[in-house]
Amino acid sequence: MRKLTGRAARRLFLGAALLGSFTGSAAPGAAQDALMTSASGVARGSYLVTAYPLLIPSGDNELGFFLRGSYGATGRLAAHASLGFYNDLNYLGATGDLRLPRRGPVDLSLTLGLHYSDFAEDGADILGFDLALVGHHPLASRLALYGGFDLDFERPEAPFDSFTRARFVVGIETGVLDRMRLLVEGGLGFNDRSPHYLSVGLAVRLR
Repeated sequence: MRKLTGRAARRLFLGAALLGSFTGSAAPGAAQDALMTSASGVARGSYLVTAYPLLIPSGDNELGFFLRGSYGATGRLAAHASLGFYNDLNYLGATGDLRLPRRGPVDLSLTLGLHYSDFAEDGADILGFDLALVGHHPLASRLALYGGFDLDFERPEAPFDSFTRARFVVGIETGVLDRMRLLVEGGLGFNDRSPHYLSVGLAVRLR
C-alpha cells in the first residue's frame, strides 16, 4: 500500500472526526441498514460478501449485525441482498446500484431497493423503499472517501402512519489485502425518525 501524503492523511483524519461527531445527540433508536458501499464497485461477474455490525448510539444503544452478498451484473450495475439481525427484529433488504457517467472528480451512483423489518413481538412489521445518491473520491491508491444522501420511505402495518428516514452518510474505505476491504461509515439523521449510526465492515471479493 502506497504511503499516504500529508494531504491524504489530513482528509482521513477529517473523515474520522466527522464519524465521531455523529455519536453525540442521537434520535430514538430504530433498526436500519448501512450503505457500506465500495468506491471500486463490484466488477462484472464478481461476488462480494460484506459483514458489519451497526451501532445506533441512542437510549439502549441498539446493535445489529448484517451480512450482504453482492453481484456485479455489468460494469455499471450491481445487485445486493442483505440480512440483518437486531435484538427484536430481523431485517431483509435488496438493492441495486447504478454507476452514473462520470462528469468530474467524483464517481456518482444511484441506489434503489426495498427492505422488510420483521419484528419478533409487539412491533408493527415495516415494508420500506430505499433511495440513495452516493459519491466516491479516491484519496490514495487503496484509500477512498465516499458520502451521500440516503432516504428510506417506511410503510408500517396498520394502524401506524408512514414516515421517512433521511440521513447524510460519510465513509472511508481502505484496501487490507488484494481481495479484502475495510469500511468505516457513519450516518447523521435529519429528523426524529432517523437515528445516527456508526458501522465498521469487512468486504471480501470471492471471484
